[in-house]
Amino acid sequence: MSEDTSIKARLKGDLRHRLRPMSGRDPRERGRASTPLEPLYDLTYVIAFAAAAEQLAHHVADGHIGPSIGAYLFAIFSVSWAWMNFTWFASAYGNDDALFRVAAIVQMVGVVILIFGLPPSFSATSERDRGRPEGRLTRGAGGGSCRRRTARSCRLRGASPLPSPISA
Repeated sequence: MSEDTSIKARLKGDLRHRLRPMSGRDPRERGRASTPLEPLYDLTYVIAFAAAAEQLAHHVADGHIGPSIGAYLFAIFSVSWAWMNFTWFASAYGNDDALFRVAAIVQMVGVVILIFGLPPSFSATSERDRGRPEGRLTRGAGGGSCRRRTARSCRLRGASPLPSPISA
């Protein structure tokens, strides 16, 4: 019976690290060490900044200066906004439990998805600058809008890049 109680007490102590209630940090705390996840978290944002700068350099070299700067500012704003908010949250609460770690990993995956979306974002602004119809918004019979999609994917969503045979 006492062995059961000691196992329960030890398990309760182990689980306490995994899920802890949120509490604010002591503002007078000095010398806080970073967790192993924090440098990896910051590295994903460094890669996002580098990918945006690489896309900017590529499109500026192609002569699309204005649209590229706009796309770059939008990309940097979105990356910076996500990084600042989560960093502020981590600094204010500093709760290094399992739920906090999962939230950090989910946000890192989100940043990687954002990185994969940067080339199409920059290309869309360049296509619009060249006046290509693929970069424009089109309305079809379904009333939905499509941007940079093939005709097949537009029809699946209810919009068509082609004029509707039924005119109102």
